[in-house]
Amino acid sequence: MGEAGKNKSFMIKVAIVVFFMFGFRFIPPFGGMTPYGMATLGIIIGMVIGWSVDPANMSWSSLLGLVALCLTDYPGGITTMLTNLMADSSLMLMCIGMVMVGGVMAANVDGWLISKIMNLPFAKGKPWIITLLLVFAPYILSIFITANLLIVFLFPIYAKLFINAGYKTGDKYVIHVYIGACLSVLCGPYLLPFLGMPLAFSGMFRGYFGDVWTYGSYFLTVSIFTFVMALGYVLFMRLLRCDASKMIDTDFSVFGEVTTLSKHQKYVLGSLLVFVLGSILIVVLGNVPNPLMGIANKISVMGWMILVVVVMILVRVEGKQLLNFAQGTVHGFSWDIILLVASATLVGKALTSAESGFGAALTSLVAPILGGMSPLMIMIVICVFTIIITNACNNMATLMIALTLASALIAGGMPLNGPALAGGILVMSMMGLVLPSSSMYGAFIHTAQLVTPGAVIKNAILSVLYIIFCFCVIYVPLCQIVY
Repeated sequence: MGEAGKNKSFMIKVAIVVFFMFGFRFIPPFGGMTPYGMATLGIIIGMVIGWSVDPANMSWSSLLGLVALCLTDYPGGITTMLTNLMADSSLMLMCIGMVMVGGVMAANVDGWLISKIMNLPFAKGKPWIITLLLVFAPYILSIFITANLLIVFLFPIYAKLFINAGYKTGDKYVIHVYIGACLSVLCGPYLLPFLGMPLAFSGMFRGYFGDVWTYGSYFLTVSIFTFVMALGYVLFMRLLRCDASKMIDTDFSVFGEVTTLSKHQKYVLGSLLVFVLGSILIVVLGNVPNPLMGIANKISVMGWMILVVVVMILVRVEGKQLLNFAQGTVHGFSWDIILLVASATLVGKALTSAESGFGAALTSLVAPILGGMSPLMIMIVICVFTIIITNACNNMATLMIALTLASALIAGGMPLNGPALAGGILVMSMMGLVLPSSSMYGAFIHTAQLVTPGAVIKNAILSVLYIIFCFCVIYVPLCQIVY
């Protein structure tokens, strides 16, 4: 298709988005929906389509959705809508986290971490230890480094390793290392509930469900589930009989020489450790009787994160700030994510409000299907449905669909465990690996060297089945114990 054809196709898709956002409201309401509910449903559908057809530029569909919401009967009008838009504290902390990670990248501490891990001497001559490093090291690094940039950096290096080792295009081992690395990068940010994706969307879950996990319950369910799933992928590769033997004589020098950190970099890395370990300590102090319990609960993890960032901005080492706010914004800040989370939360709350009638309508449609199932089976079905859909559609759009469905069922009276379901949806909605349209990681895998689309799809489907298996045998039993 030529450039003119591509532009025409894109404008048709934009027209479809506009129709749903501004025209769907004129369709007669059905199933207990109100005109306000029809309008907000159309806006959400339009936003989902917009995010899916243009995942590299999601801001326009988020902003257009807000304009469309202004033209509904939103309670309080545009003034209340704009006040509610950025009112969630999680958005503020997500911005701080982005700037923090961006500052670490600007100081090049991420490059040192990669070099240090990949040059470990104990892996030489041991192909499955090397494989474990290739697959699981991204899990550790993703806690400190922006995930998509980490994959952009690692995949060309992995390709050099594979070519040097003698692997050919379409080899199963190569494809599963790529998939495993992406799976680890997706799982890493879920380790800590006060950083990354869990923090970004905890406010959204609270808006949808009226409740969300505690740090303790999160650590005992989502953290364990994602850690074991990432670590176990190498065993899964062995069960698939991937051939790792060619990695025995691989030259790890392509990862670069391990360099010594400057004094400034050491302080940046130390501040990052203080940032993480201090947050964990405050959680512990706030939940165990002790003299500092009151202070810990008052400052909370949120206050601690803000304090560390402020101190890093003020302190200078070797004439440089530990955290240059402007550089951190350039390297780590994403308006696409900020606007998506803010607009999705706002419109999602509008759709699931009593005024829309959506909860009652959806429950009346779905209840006959799920009505005979136990609450546990309903949770499994929703989460499996989520990972299937997210491997065909944009993952953020799938998250919205699954959250809307789950919250509507809870609002309609189904006895589902909100925190357990929220954790499952959060993880499963981000596991888009099969198609390029499913997520940026699906696109990364399809565009990596030494792969073919057919081989990627076939092996990625096996990986999705592995994720579902881990969900059923790890996450579900943990939730039964913890909740």
